[in-house]
Order: sequence, then C-alpha cells, then structure tokens
Amino acid sequence: MSTDTPIRVLHVDDDPLYADLVAAKLGAIGAVDVRTAESAEAGLDLLASDAGFDCVVSDYDMPGTDGLEFLSAVRDRFGDLPFLLFTGHGSEDIASDAIAAGVTGYLRKRTGDSTYRRLHNRIRQAAAKHRAARDLDTERSVSALATDYLSDLFYVLDTDGTVVRWNDRGPEVTGYSDEEIEGRTAMTFVVDDDVSTVAGGLVEALDTGESRFRARLLTKAGDAIPYEFHGRRFDGPDGEPIGVCGIGRDVREQAERDRRLAEFGTMLDANPDGMFLVDGDGTVRRTNRAFGALFDMDRASLVGTPIESLLADGTLGRDAVERYRGALEELRTETAGDAHVSFRTTAAPAGGAGERVYEVRLARPAPDDGVEAGRRTAGVIRDVTGTAAGDRGR
Repeated sequence: MSTDTPIRVLHVDDDPLYADLVAAKLGAIGAVDVRTAESAEAGLDLLASDAGFDCVVSDYDMPGTDGLEFLSAVRDRFGDLPFLLFTGHGSEDIASDAIAAGVTGYLRKRTGDSTYRRLHNRIRQAAAKHRAARDLDTERSVSALATDYLSDLFYVLDTDGTVVRWNDRGPEVTGYSDEEIEGRTAMTFVVDDDVSTVAGGLVEALDTGESRFRARLLTKAGDAIPYEFHGRRFDGPDGEPIGVCGIGRDVREQAERDRRLAEFGTMLDANPDGMFLVDGDGTVRRTNRAFGALFDMDRASLVGTPIESLLADGTLGRDAVERYRGALEELRTETAGDAHVSFRTTAAPAGGAGERVYEVRLARPAPDDGVEAGRRTAGVIRDVTGTAAGDRGR
C-alpha cells in the first residue's frame, strides 16, 4: 500500500480518553488517520456519511450496542469493510462469536507500545487487502461497462470453447438470453459449414496467441450474419493458456462491398481495353488482364510498378512517356469533376502484328478512402487501329 495515502480508520470506544490515546499512538507509528466515536450508533452514522474509511476498530463492552452487535450492523450495511475487535474483556466465547460474525481480526487491549504496533500492523494488512479487492471490483465494473458500450460483440471463451463472458451485444445480436448463452460453446452459434472454422480459430489462438477468421453467426431466428472474429489468448499465473478473449464484428456491409468489388473486377477483366489505376506517386495500383497483356506481364507484377517505366519500354510508342506527362499535366489543370484528357500514339508491337494505333484516355476518379480527387489517375488504353479514330491518329 502506498505510504502517500493514509489509512482511514474509525475507532469506536466508549472511553474517549483511551480512543484519543490510541489515535495518537497509531498516528505516531505512521500513515494512519483515525476518527473516533463513543458509541456504535455514532460509528454507524459516520460510516453512512463518509464512505472513505478503510477499517473499523471497535471495543466490545460498550453501553447500548456492544461490539458484536456493531459488527453485525456493519456487515449488513457496509459489506466486507475490515472490522477489528479491540477489547479488554476478551474470552474464547467472544472470540468465537466474533469469528462467526465475520470479524477481520481480534486483539486484546494490553499495556505497552507493542500493543499499538500490533494493532497498527493488523490495520495496515486488513486495509491493504480491502483496498486491493475494492480496486479490482472497480476495475471489473469499469471493464464490464466499457465492453457493454462496444458496438461489437465481445466474448471470452475457455479452452474448450465454452462462452464464459459476453457483453450486452451477445443477446442483442444472437437473440438468445443470457441464460441461454451460458454454458454453450462458440461452435453452436455459427452455421454448420463454419463450425470447423471456429474450432480451428480457437486452436490457432491457443497455439499461437492470436487468430482472425470469418464465420456466419447463426441467430435464434435462423438468420446467418457474416462476422469477422479476432481473438487473443490469455494465460494464467503459471503461464498456461486458460482461454481466449476477442471481438466479433458484423461485416455484412463489407461483405457486400467485397461482392460488388469482385463483380466489378470480373467486368474489368471482360473488357478488351487495357485499364489501370495509378496512385499519386505514379505507381500502378490496379489493372485488368488486357492491360497486363499489352506488356506481357501478370497483374501481380504490375502492381507497384511506376507507370512511366512501363510506357518507356516502347510498347506504346517511343514518345508515350512524353505524351502521358503532357496529358497528365493537362488533366491537373482541369477543374471539372468529370475531367478527362486523351492522346494517341503509334507503335509496332513485337510479334509482327504491324503498326498499331493506341488511344490513351486519362481521368480523375472520385475521392475514395480519404484520398483527394486528382491524387489518383484512371486510364484506358484502346487499340483503335482500323477505326476512324485510329485513322485520324496516324
């Protein structure tokens, strides 16, 4: 216990001179702030008006309410607040009754400073234990409150996957009551096809310390909701794993975006024109298959490559880099949101296909993910050989 925080003690004794002596002796030993009361009733009033006491010290033989009756009242109203019975009228029967009533400690009043040192030591030990328990309860309460405010699903599993803790989102999302959730394993809350995924995620977290996976949460009403789960292992004092805690996030909107993105990617790949997206630093961010075919490269190799280094290889003509730079500069000066520019270039690709005419069109995509419009450039490369546009480009 920190010596910067005095231990606050309520000492109840019907002899005010002796109570003042005890307060002085304990204060001299150090780090104890004592308030006194001359009766159990006055002591209860002080406890009710001041919640900051760390320990109660009480005489046994007092008029009206004795020490054991006072102890019983303290337990009823103030829970496990440390209570030391400090009396000169001790007996085995009193000690036995005090222990049965939940006394924290029992000391006999004796002469000499050693009595006050023993009392001080007992107070210090009892208060330290009580403060630690109180701080832990506060921490748990704050933690529970914080997890209940989460919009995500919070869970704690033991090593066999049984759900041992959850926040308020658990019943809200699943449709099951707290009583129905208790004792069930995580694998019973997902669709049959995803049971092995959840079981594997639990094993992975216990083995490696962490896992992340997606599974479809099955509600009581029979709805399957796509969720992403991220769990971390936690260990006991002996270092052995005792469970996994984690967060489950509803990814329906993300799953829908992924589906649409996949559909868009399919459409891009079906387009015979080469299509590309370039970041503000000039590196290729995304392409379709037709773009890769122009340079005889796969998409994985293209991503991250400077666009100008691709154009400089001559596939689209020796002056393609200069034309691209000029078009890009022109695009940057345009103020319209749908601004686009284009240029044509003539080249003779390898393979004996003869001279070809290409039209390159550049545009600014709409802002996305916090990237300002104009930072990225979208482009389309079309072979216009044999068309009216191609004839004009010769």
